[in-house]
Amino acid sequence: MAPNFRARQAAHPDNPWAGYTFELAEQGLREATPTPGNPWRYSNLGYQLLGLILERAAGQEFPALLTENLFEPLSMAHSGVGRRGAGTLLPGHAAGREVAHWDHPLGAGGVEATIEDFGRYARACLFPPAMPLGAAIDLAVTPVARVADGVEQALAWAVNDGDVVQHSGGTGGFSACVTIDRRRGRAVALLVSQGSSPAFATHLKQAARMAAADQDPRQATAPQPWPTWREDACDVIRALINGQAAQVHERMAPAMQRRLDPQQVEDAWSNKTRDCGAAGRISLARHEIAASGAVVADVSIEFAAGVRTVRTVILPTGELGGLTFLPSAS
Repeated sequence: MAPNFRARQAAHPDNPWAGYTFELAEQGLREATPTPGNPWRYSNLGYQLLGLILERAAGQEFPALLTENLFEPLSMAHSGVGRRGAGTLLPGHAAGREVAHWDHPLGAGGVEATIEDFGRYARACLFPPAMPLGAAIDLAVTPVARVADGVEQALAWAVNDGDVVQHSGGTGGFSACVTIDRRRGRAVALLVSQGSSPAFATHLKQAARMAAADQDPRQATAPQPWPTWREDACDVIRALINGQAAQVHERMAPAMQRRLDPQQVEDAWSNKTRDCGAAGRISLARHEIAASGAVVADVSIEFAAGVRTVRTVILPTGELGGLTFLPSAS
């Protein structure tokens, strides 16, 4: 996320992208600080900037570009950017209740589609049409970087085990997933009026892979998290408070260790807590278990200047897979 987005997210959590234009995304890029070591990161800001680049290169607005180059060639007649789709807008849900509709960002979301149209898109990804769009689809699913064992990154797509291509995501109250199983010759498209969170997205991907394998997705096994994940998540935060960045680094998964060294961990913590004052009680605010067994656990810290929350990811192996400060209005 861009630095100038986080304050908006904290101030307007029910509709954080409202008014966040391409111009603000460009401004956010100029405010961003590059991360040393050229690490791989998934970036919503990057997709917004790509949308801006496409607009400037083509001399067309982003919604018109998608209509002309994607929706019309694939006969996706009920799809569009924002309210340009011709379908019926359904309510979204999160935490068991209906939530307000988001104004989606262009480039990083923003497309509204019916499930029929989404299925047409998935089919085109499985069997690229003999047209320029098909060549672009082939290029998009070609891996460009390895990000983990058995996982490669293509252009937006994740390529698993060499032949299963997936992408999932969510906005306020909605989640989506496309899975292309090229070995089996099957594609699965899912749209759900529930979400969204990284953990929930892993459940969608698991269900889609089972459906592509001709299995009942309702029979997916319950995830088995690391048994001491609660204590481990809080222990990570205690170690950072006590200046034990090296210990935190030792607990990180190998891929995370390669991206960061102990000094970078210590510097990042210091930069985020410099003006917070003394740290007091810490507690587990919420958690979610992903289909893989990874636990996304939010740990709250009572600082003198107010409460801050850090999102940790404890992998099924007990390793630390993620560590992120969440936006705060305080």
